Amino acid sequence: MAVYETIGSVVVEEAPVQDNGRIEAILDLRVIGEQLRHITYGMHELMEENQWEGYRQQEVTRAWIEEVREAVAPLVNSRPEEILERHRPWEL
Repeated sequence: MAVYETIGSVVVEEAPVQDNGRIEAILDLRVIGEQLRHITYGMHELMEENQWEGYRQQEVTRAWIEEVREAVAPLVNSRPEEILERHRPWEL
């Protein structure tokens, strides 16, 4: 099995005096993105090992991306105000 690593910029922000979990939240979201990428790489590796035709690989990949897009659409289409309204700490 091949190991894939992300090639890209790493942004290191100076931690504010009181970050209130912001940096941890950003890192958690990056981990989720990495997990999705690794799943995609694993799918491609298996399809190549099983000698799937290129057009079929594209179909499966597009279908997977559409599944992910549909799953996260309600979240990425939320406005920050809507998120805060759903998670009001004084009601917890």
